[in-house]
Parts: sequence; structure tokens; C-alpha cells
Amino acid sequence: MKINLLSQDVTEFTGDTLIMSISQDVKSLDGAGDKVDRALGGLISRLVKAGEISGKLGEAVLLRHCSGLKPQRLIVIGLGKHKNLDCETLRRAAGVAAKKARETKARHVGTIIHGIDSGNVDSMQAVQAMAEGTILALYDFTTYKKPENDHQINTFSIIQNDRRNAPKMRKAIHFASILAQAQNLARDLINEPANNLTPMKLLDRTKKIIGHFGLQKKLKCQCLEKKDLQRMGMGALLSVAQGSSHAPKFITLRIRSQNKPLVCLVGKTVTFDSGGISIKPSSGMGAMKGD
Repeated sequence: MKINLLSQDVTEFTGDTLIMSISQDVKSLDGAGDKVDRALGGLISRLVKAGEISGKLGEAVLLRHCSGLKPQRLIVIGLGKHKNLDCETLRRAAGVAAKKARETKARHVGTIIHGIDSGNVDSMQAVQAMAEGTILALYDFTTYKKPENDHQINTFSIIQNDRRNAPKMRKAIHFASILAQAQNLARDLINEPANNLTPMKLLDRTKKIIGHFGLQKKLKCQCLEKKDLQRMGMGALLSVAQGSSHAPKFITLRIRSQNKPLVCLVGKTVTFDSGGISIKPSSGMGAMKGD
């Protein structure tokens, strides 16, 4: 799926599905939402007044055969209360909209920029949050199963009519795509079964990822073997590794930087072990796979 930016009036969008948003405590529509409402002869305002559209966070109302718009489907998503709107709310709302669009077999989707009239987020933050939420919501791990919904959206367009902001917004979309795709890559690793993603295979996968994205000159991959761990006194890791026939690997990625401030990202990626399963609460064991 390609996420892009269209600098045009929202009523001129020619895809098959359009997305707009509304807050739970809205009193009147404005901006792009008002343009859509007026193109539909005030239909959205009437549905809000009748209580058929509430604007609650997570709500998605689908309207078909929208006379007055070029797209034949309109999805109205709720943003929750105006005062609570933030980037995380926008991610969630955008995700709900993306899933609804996929359910309707949409191919070319357009969306207005949500929430910028609240004053809590600016347009760049909103665009980035929406792109992140869309990519993350459409993630599906299908290596060992058929997808629940194998329909693919071809293009997802964020629509705004101020050409002056377009370059910065495109950068925001690009940055959001990197962040969301990186998260999805981590989800792929988490979802792999433990008997397949062994320490050795994790090392191989790490090297392939570095090669795939052409990061050899920016990242240095190093791996400590069992003998290195013994010499360094890393007993905690070695004791856990005794429960497996697979030798442990301690992988580090170092950023190659010249004349730049040191950047250090601290985290862990541990191939799943069942150590302590008899002494830990069973309700939390499933989450351990997220290590």
C-alpha cells in the first residue's frame, strides 16, 4: 500500500472511499468536514443530530452511494472528546478507519487530516500519527496462515489543500512509514514460533535486514558467542541458555557515526524461553513472548 499526499480540495477526490472524522462533543462541522457535509446536502449534520453518528472514539460509520461526492463510500470515524485528542488518539482513529476501508474492499482511499481544529496537535503531528496508525492497523502476520482479510488497499491518500505545507507533510509521512514499518518488523519477530526463530536464525535475520535496507555502512553487527559470554561473566544469560540445545548469541548493533553525538538505543530482543513457567503467574506468560 502506498501512502501519499494530495494537495487538492477534498470534494475533488476521485477514489472509491473517503474518510472524514468528527469529535464526540462537536457542535458544528468546519474545515474539510464541513465541505464534505455541504457536498452531501447536510447529511452528516442531520445524522449527528439524530444520534446516528456519535463521534465516540472507535466508532466507524459507513455511508454508501454518497450522491454529491465522487467516491461512492464515506467512512465517518469518531475522535472522542475534543479535549482528549492527541497523537495517540489520532493513531487509533486512523487505524479504525483503515480497517473499515479494507473491510469494504476499498482500493483507493482518501482521508481528511483529523483533529487539527482541536488545537492539541498541529498538522504535521496529525499527518504523521495518521500514517503510523494506518500502517500499524493493517499489519497481519501471514507466514503460517491465510490472512483473515487478504484484500489490499492500493493507495491511501491524505488530502489537504495548502500546497505550501506539502513538502513538510510528505517528510512527515515518510518518517511515519519508517517508524511503523520498523514496528511491524519487530512484530514479525515476536510472532515467529520459538522453535523457528532460534538465536542463530535471529542473527541471520538481523544481517539480512541490514543488507535489505542497505545499512551496512551505517550499522555494525557484532555477535558474542558462548565462549565470549563465559569469559565476560554473563552468567544470567548463560544460565537461561542451558535450557536449550541451541547455543546463545549476544547480538549488538552499533551505529557508525563520525563527528556526531553518540546515539544509544537500549532494548532487548530475546528468543522466547519458558524458564520459570512453573513459578510465574500463568496470566502473564503469554506476554513474555513479546521479549
